[in-house]
Amino acid sequence: MPRYYRPELDGLRFLAFLLVFISHWPKPGALELLPIANSVVAAAAQHFWRGMYGVDLFFCLSAFLLTTLLRRELSEFGRVRIRSFWIRRALRIWPLYALALVLGFFVFPRAMIFGIWPPAGTQAYELMIQRHLWPFVFFVGNWSTGIYGFPRSFLIAVLWTISLEEQFYLIVPFVMARLKSRRALFSFCGLAVLVSVVVRAYLARDAHAGTLIHVNTFTRLDSFVVGIALALIMENHKGSHPRALAAFFIGLGGLLTRGNPVELTSLQTIWDYSFIALCCGLVIWASLSSDGLKRALSSRLMVGLGKISFGLYVVHTVMLTNSERMWFWLVDKRGLNWMQSMAIYWLIIITAFGGTVAAAWISYFFYERHFLRLKESFAVVRSRPV
Repeated sequence: MPRYYRPELDGLRFLAFLLVFISHWPKPGALELLPIANSVVAAAAQHFWRGMYGVDLFFCLSAFLLTTLLRRELSEFGRVRIRSFWIRRALRIWPLYALALVLGFFVFPRAMIFGIWPPAGTQAYELMIQRHLWPFVFFVGNWSTGIYGFPRSFLIAVLWTISLEEQFYLIVPFVMARLKSRRALFSFCGLAVLVSVVVRAYLARDAHAGTLIHVNTFTRLDSFVVGIALALIMENHKGSHPRALAAFFIGLGGLLTRGNPVELTSLQTIWDYSFIALCCGLVIWASLSSDGLKRALSSRLMVGLGKISFGLYVVHTVMLTNSERMWFWLVDKRGLNWMQSMAIYWLIIITAFGGTVAAAWISYFFYERHFLRLKESFAVVRSRPV
């Protein structure tokens, strides 16, 4: 069976990471580098966290690609090999994820390197281990995060999304195997969105439930569902669309103009995740329907960065934190003028981005790639080459 590989989706993976990276990079006011009240740059920086919806783009992309591959497998062989699917997912995710857990929970807190907080032996560290270790080991870390708050470790705090994806991987092959018709799958998608909206409406009655809603399995189904529906819609898609480029920027604008999901009002909480999911679907559809976008996203640089996007996501917060600490150790921020302050600010970001790319590249080519080669032996419909 021919390999299914769309290099432009690798470029889109990197774009999703870039949105997340922007949302987490330090704000000038937090670094005490600028008189923030009168700074145009600082005013713009207040909106950078909106890139956190990049995780929804990751969710939607995963659902789209896995649905496409499983539907092709079903069409060609008449069934879905669920065991092979789980092995492939485990070989892609578990090696780096397990390494991150070991480093974040045990190595860095004891060695006191890379700014991982809290240090081993403290009450805060013991509490983090007690509340979060086993949930993250068994891929339910999103639930411990929703109940207790984000783990106080820069490396572990972002990994709740991996739990959410693994829960999706557990269910989706059964759905594809049982619901073989497009009509049945569309009905499933509609029901899943309804469940998410109802659960969000119920939880939104509590003004302090923002984090629980943001990481809850049942409130975050929208982006996965849109990815599934888009895969069904595009099963026979060919050629380009004249309005695809405009649709791409409309979708991207939607991702960058919504409020902080943890601080939304009750009404916004109920509907914003559905809106964001539709924006993600629009971005993916446009990326596959515009010749210009295909060329841009399929460039060697974008594809290369997209291949290492999992590693980029895992390490970026650690690099951001330590880039900030390194530059403040090298430079006394007191008495800096506006230009000097901005120079340090951008050096922090550039250094962090460079360190993130370097660490992810090393991880991919010297660690993850060994498991990815093994993963190829379990492939039914082959996708991206290692």
